[in-house]
Amino acid sequence: MLNTVRNSCRIPHMVNTTVQRRHFIEAGRKSRVTKPSCGDIPQPKEPINLASPASAKPLIKYSDAFIKHGYSKGDIYLHPEFIDTEEHDLLVRSCNKKLRRLANNYEQGHFDKRIHNYRECTVSAWLPNKLGVAGHIAKAMGHHIDEDPIDLPDRAPTKKSSGWSSIGKHDGQIRHILERVWGLFPPHLAWLPPHILDLHEDGEILPHIDNPEYSGFVVGGLCLLGSAVSTFKHANDPSIRVDVLLPPGSLYFMTNHIRYQFTHEITANPEQRAWGGQPIPKAHRISLMFRDAKEPVGGWGSALTTGCATTTMASAKSDHGI
Repeated sequence: MLNTVRNSCRIPHMVNTTVQRRHFIEAGRKSRVTKPSCGDIPQPKEPINLASPASAKPLIKYSDAFIKHGYSKGDIYLHPEFIDTEEHDLLVRSCNKKLRRLANNYEQGHFDKRIHNYRECTVSAWLPNKLGVAGHIAKAMGHHIDEDPIDLPDRAPTKKSSGWSSIGKHDGQIRHILERVWGLFPPHLAWLPPHILDLHEDGEILPHIDNPEYSGFVVGGLCLLGSAVSTFKHANDPSIRVDVLLPPGSLYFMTNHIRYQFTHEITANPEQRAWGGQPIPKAHRISLMFRDAKEPVGGWGSALTTGCATTTMASAKSDHGI
């Protein structure tokens, strides 16, 4: 049954998204949030409250205006050491392998002029069936959700075998790393396939707000390779801002007010690429992005009849990350 649902939603195994059309809400005086075709700005069924560990405190700077206007510090989540060195290196090797296959060349620019010197791809093999849109639709319709073969060891680990199925080398190990990310959130959220965004040393992401038509209420990423400073500014008052230092191995998420009221960026501006008075050198970096899917108003059981699942799956990969 799950395969029928997946085919109906047109969920690809792996998609090179560099050729797909992108949509952005530009920042500035004329900033506006366009109404999604399947509803308004996504709203959570319950509040999303993630508490950053104490080690994140020196890596997040809130402006006085941010505090004065009563915005919640919990709208930005940061875990500076979410993965260890071994996990980091495994993810880097695996991301590079996928990128070489699906997006070998860097794109120098895009028609939206919001990102430069980047390459990207989406890897649905890293998302377990039970956590994705198709799995949630099947569950809502009362159907059995197929087990993922690479979730199950096919033999005991030995010196010559990792114990994982041969279906996608290291994919099972990566899923178990990523399930720690998805496990931070309520189980009712349906997730889009992880999205790899590779930003060249000379690349940058200019201020923008993601279009709410293409994903849900939370977005975040695992940061690999180089460090970066990400800046979040209120679309109508840039004095209301948050600056976050993202070291390799860190996990961040933005949600609640910051998700659709604040722009986000990774700038090449040397003045903004500084922390504690010290410059943060430009560096090649990879972000492994996570987004929840926007649930149809009638629930996942109505997705196939409303067409929202198809729109979400086909379009959600089109927003830039940080």
